[in-house]
Amino acid sequence: DGFRTDEEVREFMEANGVERRYDSIESLAENVDIGFIHSCNWDKHLAQAMPFIKAGKAVFLDKPIVGNLKDCLQLEKLADEGALILGSSASRYCDQIREFAEIPTEERGEIISITGLCGVDDFGYGIHAIEAMSGITGPGIVSACFRSRISLNEINSDQYILERGDGITMVLHLMSGVWLPQAFTVTTTKSVYTIQPDLFNVYPPMLEAVCDQLENRKKMASVAEMTENVKAHLAAKKSRENGGEVVILSELEPDETGFDGNRYEEEYIATVRSRK
Repeated sequence: DGFRTDEEVREFMEANGVERRYDSIESLAENVDIGFIHSCNWDKHLAQAMPFIKAGKAVFLDKPIVGNLKDCLQLEKLADEGALILGSSASRYCDQIREFAEIPTEERGEIISITGLCGVDDFGYGIHAIEAMSGITGPGIVSACFRSRISLNEINSDQYILERGDGITMVLHLMSGVWLPQAFTVTTTKSVYTIQPDLFNVYPPMLEAVCDQLENRKKMASVAEMTENVKAHLAAKKSRENGGEVVILSELEPDETGFDGNRYEEEYIATVRSRK
């Protein structure tokens, strides 16, 4: 049910040695170990994941896993009922983030603050930044606050402050209208670390993490950790729309407007088609 043409699908299958094309997600789910949902429309992710969950299979949701609080709560409910739901951004599992996280606290010092930057757009790509930052600090975001916007040559630079329960401050810079490499600065009680993920080598470490999870070696981020990051984005969005008020994640309402996956898909398709 994607937007790729039959010709594009055939070319993909031939290039990657894919032997069979299924007519439905339900039939596919019966014959695989895990499903990967890569739809650019996060509002479709839950429905696309359900055939795998009903078949008792693991399912990986690409970033952003969902785009509103109602879907976050549904994912959390499914996970509580035993569904194995994995995700989200490959940046969380990249070598550079993992290597920093593995430095002993005694050596690197206690984390005081972390600043993250990501370009392209505020949510579809911006989620990479929060995912990577949470890969360093672990979960614990309690509120979000919009601080400022700088606009220059049709490029917007938005700054947010994310407060955590452990006192670590997360500063988030989201650039819209331009691609920029992700970059993170971590300040500790002993030093300052700069981390820039190798975006040309993020998928192998992520796939290794998936295999570790499926083979019971090491767990990936939980659904609650991933939905916390979506909620942080929702709180940041609400703060921006309300003039910079502090928004508490736990006070978000399920019926509040989230991020529009259908609109994002339309824009994504238009961008893809314009490059052909």
